[in-house]
Parts: sequence; C-alpha cells; structure tokens
Amino acid sequence: MAVNETGLKANLDQDFLKSDDGQFLAWAHGLYQRELDLQAESRTERAIDAAFYDGDQFSDEELQEYEARNQKARVFNEIKPTVDWLLGGERRVRTDWAILPRTEDDSEPSIRKSKLAKYIDDINNANWHRSEAFSDMTKCGEGWTAIEYLPNQDGDFQIMFQHEHWRYMLADSKSRRRDMTDMQYIWRVKILDLQTLISYFPEKEAELINISDDMDVLEQDLLDESLTSLDPSSNERHLRTGSLSFDMNGSGDRDGVKVYEMWYKQSERVQLLRGEGSYNNEVYDPKNPDHQVLIQHYGFRTAEVTRQQMYCAMYTDDTVLYRQKSPYKHNRFPFVRRYAYLKDREGTPYGVIRSVRDPQSDLNIRRNKALHMLSSVRVVMEKGAVDDKEELANEVARWDAIVEINQNKKFEIQEGQDRANTQLNVGEQNSAYIRQISGVTGENRGMDTNATSGIAIQARQEQGTIISTVLSDMHSLARKLEGELILSLMEQFYDKPFQFRITADNLKDKIEFAKINDEAEPETDITKTQSDFVVSERDYRTTMRQALSEQLLASAATIAQHTGNPTLAVAMMTSAIELQDLPDKDRLIDGLRKASGMPPLNETEEERMQREKQEQEQQAQQAQQQQQAIELEMKERAAKIAETEAKAAKAVMDAELLKVRHVFEKLNTLKSGMEAGNIAVQSHGALPVVDQLIENLDSLLNLAEPEPTAQPDQQQLEQQAMMQQQQQMEQQQAQEQAAMMQQQEQAVMPDMQQAQEQQPF
Repeated sequence: MAVNETGLKANLDQDFLKSDDGQFLAWAHGLYQRELDLQAESRTERAIDAAFYDGDQFSDEELQEYEARNQKARVFNEIKPTVDWLLGGERRVRTDWAILPRTEDDSEPSIRKSKLAKYIDDINNANWHRSEAFSDMTKCGEGWTAIEYLPNQDGDFQIMFQHEHWRYMLADSKSRRRDMTDMQYIWRVKILDLQTLISYFPEKEAELINISDDMDVLEQDLLDESLTSLDPSSNERHLRTGSLSFDMNGSGDRDGVKVYEMWYKQSERVQLLRGEGSYNNEVYDPKNPDHQVLIQHYGFRTAEVTRQQMYCAMYTDDTVLYRQKSPYKHNRFPFVRRYAYLKDREGTPYGVIRSVRDPQSDLNIRRNKALHMLSSVRVVMEKGAVDDKEELANEVARWDAIVEINQNKKFEIQEGQDRANTQLNVGEQNSAYIRQISGVTGENRGMDTNATSGIAIQARQEQGTIISTVLSDMHSLARKLEGELILSLMEQFYDKPFQFRITADNLKDKIEFAKINDEAEPETDITKTQSDFVVSERDYRTTMRQALSEQLLASAATIAQHTGNPTLAVAMMTSAIELQDLPDKDRLIDGLRKASGMPPLNETEEERMQREKQEQEQQAQQAQQQQQAIELEMKERAAKIAETEAKAAKAVMDAELLKVRHVFEKLNTLKSGMEAGNIAVQSHGALPVVDQLIENLDSLLNLAEPEPTAQPDQQQLEQQAMMQQQQQMEQQQAQEQAAMMQQQEQAVMPDMQQAQEQQPF
C-alpha cells in the first residue's frame, strides 16, 4: 500500500481531496504523522520502561553475549516490587468525593446526583479502570481514562467509564497543563471489526472493505507504530483464529480496519446565556424551551463571544466516517490524562521507571558477572606446568578436580569468590539507589536497613511517602476532572425517570434504591440544576496519618474520662479509624457507632426519619415515666409531711396536757402553802418565810399565758422539754421549801402553846 508523506494512500481520488472531507483528511493525517515523529523517541522510551517492569531488561546484543559464554541471562528485578508498592498504595488509599450544590435550592438534587454517580461508578467498575490508568502513569509516565455516553451491550445508552492504554492515545505534544486546558487535539486509534463498522456506516462499505486487513497484523503494527528501535516486520505474528470473515469463508481470518478518532478545538463565535443562576455561561440553544423561559421571564440574555468549540471526527486512511461538533455540553475532551513527570525541554512524559533503569541494568550485569565468577576459576601457571591445557581446563571445571603438574613449575588456581564479592557489593549499592530515588525506601517495604531507632525509621518512611506524593496529587486531580465530566453527562442525558440500586462498598449490609426525574416528585429532577464535583483531600503521608490517629485515640479516652460523655469519645474514635489503613473499616465504624447509640454514617433518608420517629416515641414514653415518678415522689413527700404534722400535733397536745398537769400540781402546792400560811400567821417567826412564799407565788405557779406560736418544730419541742424539766425542778424546790416550813411550824407550835398557857386571860 503506497502512502505519501502525510500518511494518506497515494492513489486517493483528487476530487475527493479537494472536498471538505478530503481537505480535513489531509490536514488530520498530516497532523497525526507530525505528532508521531515528534513523540517517536519518547514513546520508544516509554515502551522500554514498560518492558523493564515486565522483566525484559536485556537488549538483543546483550543476550547474544551471554549466550556466547554459555551463561543464561538472569534478571534481578528490583523495579517491579518498587512499582508494585506504589500501585498498592493507590489501591489502599482511594479518595472520596462529593457533589455539592451551586445554590441553596439545588441541595436535594445534588444528593440524588451523588447517589447516581456512585451507581455509574459501580456499573463501570470505575475504581479498577482508574487503578489501571494510575499504573500506566507510574510505569510509563502517562495514563488515560475515557468518559463517554455510548450504548452498552444491550443497546441502551449509558455513561461509560473505561481505561485507555497509552499506546492507543496520541495527544498534543505542546500541552503541559495538568488539566489539559491548553491541549488542542487528541487521537484515539483502534482496530475495529470490519463488519461492526459496516453495520454503523453502511454507506462506506466499499471504502472500508478496501482498507481492511487482518486484525492481528493491524494491531501489531499499531503497537509498534512510531517506535524507533523496533521493526514491526521482524516481530512474530501470533494470529488469532475462531471467527470467519464474510468475504473469505473458512479462512479463519478476522478482518479489521484501523480507525482514527480525533477530538480537536476550533475557535468560533457562539452565543452564551448570561444571568444569575446555574445556567449562566451555558451555550444558548434556541430549540431549548428552558432557555426561552429564562430569557422571557427570568432576565437572562444572550451574549456572543469567541471561544474554542470542541469537534470530533472518525476517519480511516482513505475516508471520513463522520465529522461534527462535540455532542457534549461540557465542551471538553472526553478523556482525562494522568502524567507523572514532564521533561522540561520537550514536555514529554516519563514515569518512575525511567530514573531507575540504569541502576537496574547495572545491577543485572553485576549479579550475572558475580555468578559467572563464582562458577569459574582462574589458573596462573608457568609455561610447561601441564602438558595439555584443554585437559586442564576440563579438569579444573570439575568440583573434584585432580590436576597433575610438572615439577618445579609455578601453578596457582584462583577462586572467583573475592572478585565476585566486589561485584555483589556494587550490586547492593544499585539496589539501594533504586529504592532511594524511587521514593520507596526499604523502611516503606518493611526491609531490614541500617536505621535502628524508631525516629530514623519513621523519618525514612516519611521521606518515601513525600517523594511519591506527586503521583497521588496528580491522580487526585484526574479523579476530580473525571467526576466533572460524569456530572456534566448526568445533567445532560439523564432526563427520563430512572430508578437504580446503590451497591457501594459502604452499603454491603443493605440495599438502597433511589429514583430521579419522577414526575410526581419535582425535587427528583436532576436536569434543572447544576452542581460541582469535589474530591475530598486526603493526607497521603502515611506516618503522619498514623500519628494523628494515635493522638485522637488518646484524646478520646481522656475526654470520656473527664466528661463522662461516651458520644464525644466515639466521634473521635471514628475519626481516628478513618485515618487508619484498615480493611473494611466502614463496618468497624458502623459497629462502633451502633454500640454507642449513634446513627450509621451511611444512613438513608427513610432510615433517618424512622429513627427520629422511634426516638420521639421513646422520649415521649420516658417523659411519661418521669412524670409518673415525679407524681409518686410528690405523694411520698405529702405523706411524710402529714406524718410530721401529726407527730407535731401530738407533741403539742402532750405539752398542753403536761402543762395542765403541772398547773394542777402547782395548785395543790399552793393549797399546801396557804394552809402553811394560816399556821404562819399564828406564828410570828414564820412570817418572813410566808412573805418569801408570796413573792415567789407567780414563779411557782407559772400561770402567765404563753404567747401564741406557730406550729412547733423539732427545736421548739426540745426547748419545751427543757422548760418542762426546769418547771419540774422548781416544783421540787417549792415542795422541799413547803416541807421545811411545815417542820418549822411543828417545832414552833409547842412553844406557842406554852406561851399562851402562861399568859393570863
């Protein structure tokens, strides 16, 4: 097949070349061939990087040299475990994301968009495709993913997310920005089945059959395309069989066509909507009724601006299958590129392996040379020491060699161990250099190193994670760009009622169904609003996350001890577990929250409403029980008060009775005193005693009425008891005085009678 400088077939019709499709084909093919030439060396180096990871680390010349000395070329691959450590880190620490509303009214649709995005991730196995793209970026410097709206195997259109191998992608070599905003064109080249293409483009059947070839040959040519160090014609073909061609019955060949899919930008004048809200800066579509309503009733207007419009085309080497404006509203490439590093001068990408290829090659050479030295010996002898040198060589090669030498001749057999040790030491230095420059230190891989203290080991682990953070940061940006594309396609194409099931990792124990665009529920319409895709930030420095987790766990114990509130401690413990690289930690967190009475993190709206209803019922029941307890306590207090009042009343009555008794006793005492007074009147010597008795009459009787007092308490009762005791003592004293007076009267009576008898009448 004759091909000109632009890559086109030389026998193309000149009238076709003058048409719009012909001119586009010539321009696109010329641009494609130019990019291949510019990136030939870079793509060759990337292919070598991938081969080093797979263990193909010797050139043809080196293999021939090893074969000449009858030694098998052995590969001591230090690159693969180093790269695998980086790839495993990406799979263990995957970023989380969220869809946020642009306005307050968009909150409910944003929640449903988040659930729909999780569903799209699930049906496309998106995490595995992202990991494959990260693997390409780490190994070869460039990884690709595609986000498109295509029919699935059943013919239903859906958002498709898939990984694209870097060998099938060719991008603008002048682009340096990580978000691809300065990129002008991208090609995706594939070998498609001939009959599949004819079914999609029946009007191009003749051209497709004319350009078709065996699929295996075309695929091998595509893989080897633009690789300067490889000759496609010298590679062996491993042809696949099992499918019949419609044109060659029974041959077992499968015909295919090399198809170029090109996405490119062209500057043109377009009309944009301008106004307040989520539709601002959207391309104006006069056929869209929503745009008409915005202009007529909500103050929106149109503004004509110059911007770059995205176009897409699909063509072969001799025909254009289609060419049109991009069907996507986001006006961006449907591809997301990840690159590890860019050369400052050329801007070509390269990965982690590029910097460690040389020490890896030297390591292989040193190790193989050491093995050769260990398995061989060197003989130093004087001329004539042996009769047959060939026989000597064969004998020395034996482990049980017996060598007979001539007399008086110098003969020495030198073992290769000393020389091999030197080679092994240099090889160990190469291994250490590979781990050092790649960022995956021996401490990261759990190997024994010369770092003995915990601080030194932690510092080297931190050094490794910091070096590899560049890859994680690029991967996080690509994740954000992918989410923005998925969100835009959701808002554009998912405009029909749709119900789906979420089966994310954090919902293993339950099934959640969600629905969108339900006519009975206007808040489920996701096409009327726009949202933003946000990737949550993670700390990729493992040691710092572990240290922070330990601090949170210690703080949780302290807070629980001082506050007595376990909820605060559980909240901090869940945050600490989030920072740990634990398998299935979501289940652990949910179990911890459930045990402490907290709701799970993945609680749905229906579950939340049911939980709140149960909590309200429990609170009402607890309030009723508390009210009953309060009423019972009030009754108990009233009973105690009544009992106390009864005791106090009884004490008052007892006091009054005692008082009456005391008065009665005092009256008896007064009676006795009066009788004694009558006697004293008759006796002049007893008159002073009678006068004293009369003066103390009030105190003896204590007839003064007490002032009315309030209901006595315990202190008053004690005072009354003391007063009663004092009154009893006073009564006892009065009785004693009365008895003394009676004795005196009895003593005075005989004298008075004798005096009366002696007085004359």
